[in-house]
Amino acid sequence: MNTLIIFLRILMRIVIIGVIYLVVRIVAPEDALLLSIAIYWIFLLAAWAVVFLHRASLWQIDDIRLGPETPRFVTVEGVISELTLVTERVAKGEKGYDYNALEFPQQFDSDMDDVLNSLSWLKAPAKQEIFGRIADGHNEAEPEYSLYGPFLLYIFRIASRAVREREPLHVLRGVYAAQAALVGGADYRDVLVRYSTLWDAARRLRVHIKPIAKSIAAETPELVELLTMRPAGLKAMAVVAIKDEYGFRYELDETWGHSE
Repeated sequence: MNTLIIFLRILMRIVIIGVIYLVVRIVAPEDALLLSIAIYWIFLLAAWAVVFLHRASLWQIDDIRLGPETPRFVTVEGVISELTLVTERVAKGEKGYDYNALEFPQQFDSDMDDVLNSLSWLKAPAKQEIFGRIADGHNEAEPEYSLYGPFLLYIFRIASRAVREREPLHVLRGVYAAQAALVGGADYRDVLVRYSTLWDAARRLRVHIKPIAKSIAAETPELVELLTMRPAGLKAMAVVAIKDEYGFRYELDETWGHSE
């Protein structure tokens, strides 16, 4: 296979030089061959320059910790208590906790920012305990009270905020949220639909998301492949990016799968 690829690349270069030669021969028939080779190398160098500039423009997040060094919650109990409270308020539809609200940010967003900021600063054993508590909080009888729920609902909103506020660290918060939702028992298909918005937001912000996701997923080795794999595009995931009088946001495409 590698030999075939190399052969095809050589053949493509010969074809390109041949086309350039035929064009140059009309203008300067005497030096057509040398000019063709020179033009080809200029074109090649320009193409590589564009590639390197493209790579250099990718914004790399160096630290996977979020928020202040002294976060709002510094213990497992503090994080779980706040998460439980947010879960109950979302389930009851309290004001400020409507995850479909067009206002950005609202109280739900602020509370979840605090939870994720705090989670990012905790040591590995504390994180593992929190993940275990989230998994234990899976409520099959009343799924709206499952502790993974707020993380799942938060991903759409934090991806929207990342683009709205031009804030790359929001992408980082979204990866943490996807990880917590998955370990908590959320259907991976639901997570991937939402996760696609983070990759789209990262693309818009020129953030290289894969190494970030790999660093975060190190705490949950079973999720490394899922969290570092680029999901399908928004259209394939039945998601739309909207920009209207309410601002930019991601939403599920309610028309997906319905023919006129």
